[in-house]
Amino acid sequence: MSDLTKLAVEQKEKSDEIYETRILTMLGQPVKAHRSSRTEIKVFKLEELGYRGYIAKVKLFDPRAFKVVLAKDKLGAQETTLQAVKRTGALWELMVAVFIQKCEMENLMLFTSAMWLLMVN
Repeated sequence: MSDLTKLAVEQKEKSDEIYETRILTMLGQPVKAHRSSRTEIKVFKLEELGYRGYIAKVKLFDPRAFKVVLAKDKLGAQETTLQAVKRTGALWELMVAVFIQKCEMENLMLFTSAMWLLMVN
């Protein structure tokens, strides 16, 4: 059984290498990078299809390094992403677009937004 496990690990590593090579070929050289024992973050400049901005490729080595939070940890509260970063000690943040759910039975629209924070020391 250990031979099968070893082969599975080797194949996963090969697959990860192929994926990494393809993604980095498409994105180019990162403009910024961070690596720790918990995560690796590479930030790339994005200027395609009318978009201008940045895209981050995040690789987690420790799932506890990633956290989704609500503004001030309360439903309906307001907080900027910078305030959330300072409050939580996060290294990186991403404001997620507002999700809209329509409840057909009650004709209600529910709006929910969340921030994704990378908690890296």
